[in-house]
Amino acid sequence: MEPLKEVKTKLVVDARNLVLFLESGDVAGEISGNPYVQRIIKVAMLAKSGKWKEIYKDFRKERAVMLMPFKIWSGVATGKFKETLVEINKVPLMNDAWRNFMRGAVYAATKNPKTARKYFSKVPTSFMNLGDYYLVMSFYKKYGFTKNYNKLK
Repeated sequence: MEPLKEVKTKLVVDARNLVLFLESGDVAGEISGNPYVQRIIKVAMLAKSGKWKEIYKDFRKERAVMLMPFKIWSGVATGKFKETLVEINKVPLMNDAWRNFMRGAVYAATKNPKTARKYFSKVPTSFMNLGDYYLVMSFYKKYGFTKNYNKLK
């Protein structure tokens, strides 16, 4: 992050300060009025304290796609499993690959591997980034879904 220290562009400064906050818990400088950055910092502080109900309350009516992971994972953490699956269907501008990946991730997180596999197997590899790919491969390996594992290999 040191090379970015000299950059004065507001977006870069905010991103740098956000990363520093997430790494250490301290804001190294001023965070601008960017509402997304401010909300991410708030969520990080609440999550660190295990206040998932407060996060869910704050995001349950959220429609911004960028903030949807907070809504989804706080829903899972607070036991709002069915509501979370319904919300995944309502996310605007997202395709079936994203919806299937998220459903698979939610089912995997809630210890329902057979249903998670059903949804993960519908996600084309062209949709996945490297992290998604390794998550799904690890999931298949952990639960002994050898056919699915070998198909992605």
